[in-house]
Amino acid sequence: MLEERRANLTHFIDNLESREESEFYVDQWDRLKEMERCTLTILNLVPVNCTDYWDIKKLETTILEHVKNEEIFPNVIRVLPPVYKKVEAAIVDIEQSEETAEHGMMDLNHLLSEITHREHLSHLGTELFQDILRYLHRIGLIIWYEEIKQLESTVFLRPAFLITMFKILVRYGLVQQLESISVDLLVGEHATIRDQSNWVWTFKSKAMLCQRAMRALVKHQLYLEGMKDVFEEMVGHKTRKGRLLSLLEHFEICLEVRNAKDLNPGAREFVPGKPWETTQDSGEAYYLFPTYLNQSEEVSERWGGDHPEDLHVRAYFSPEIPEGFFQRLMVKACSFYSAHWVAKVTCLLICSGKPLLIKENNQKGYSYIELRSRKPVQRTEFQFTWDFFMAIIFIIRKLSEEWPGLHMCMKAPCRTAGCPAEFFWPDVDDKNTVSK
Repeated sequence: MLEERRANLTHFIDNLESREESEFYVDQWDRLKEMERCTLTILNLVPVNCTDYWDIKKLETTILEHVKNEEIFPNVIRVLPPVYKKVEAAIVDIEQSEETAEHGMMDLNHLLSEITHREHLSHLGTELFQDILRYLHRIGLIIWYEEIKQLESTVFLRPAFLITMFKILVRYGLVQQLESISVDLLVGEHATIRDQSNWVWTFKSKAMLCQRAMRALVKHQLYLEGMKDVFEEMVGHKTRKGRLLSLLEHFEICLEVRNAKDLNPGAREFVPGKPWETTQDSGEAYYLFPTYLNQSEEVSERWGGDHPEDLHVRAYFSPEIPEGFFQRLMVKACSFYSAHWVAKVTCLLICSGKPLLIKENNQKGYSYIELRSRKPVQRTEFQFTWDFFMAIIFIIRKLSEEWPGLHMCMKAPCRTAGCPAEFFWPDVDDKNTVSK
């Protein structure tokens, strides 16, 4: 597996170097070359029961055996400045204090103020303090996600609290948890029993949860854990995302689907030639959880199977379809076309009654995303079908730009039975812009 990843990385670099005007991609090339220089070792599997203390200690011992290897980690022999240990001891003392809330969340500036009030740390500067926090974050003593805008000013002194939060939505039996939400809690979220049934159906069929469903689910679990005081902070509300949702999106555990099916009565008047300011979407946000996508037969049943006369094209990728690419494509497509059905490697869109199927095939040396639609009955319907195809192709191309060195080209397979020929689309090659 490691050799395959290295080979694919080499292909990404070669693709970038062979681009026209490759000098414009120097930054991307530098990042890929830096990844190529990284040393990576795949360790033997260590089975761990996260509820067993001795299993966790066994994992800790295994990790220490490797990180103490000076050949692999030359920095391990460096001695930390004494101030690092002093700040670490101060943070441990604050975390164990009775005044610290059970969840252990603390404002960054407040934590700095608490530490600088201690002896020998009164002159601690902000930059040094943040450097020490980064170190403590890396060793797992605290959690500080400075790269997440909504969390950059929050320090988690008790990382175990975040594990509890993640387990609410990343767990076995999530459907049963949805079904067990009490009526009183539903009423508190302005939801009904029918809404609850819709949440369960949507999650089972599309692996999606609306914001109200997530609020109700998290509230249900937090109340059981006796931590209802942190509910609003972790979940947020309609106009502001909470900390939990920001974390889930950052780690791509869920992806927001912006459903554009509703007209916005508050939209401003559009005047040609003048800037048009968009308003806050009045619709409810939905979130796709890719890990819960299944091999649903519903997509196949609604599509009705492939027909020989279908129109279909393929976007080929080299060296591979990147991890998470197809899920992002589904999110963007489903945000634009409100009638949709999704599964692990397929997505069916409906626009004006016309279906378009998107399929992923990520086989080594044969990686492609196929778009397939029924052959139009009337000649005048071809333009609509063409526009439908091009809208999805445009999304695919825009997404491919997020992976430097990824090569993509469009081909239309010959529809003659048994013919291996494919017709290349030169105007949608990755060296050119999409044109109609």
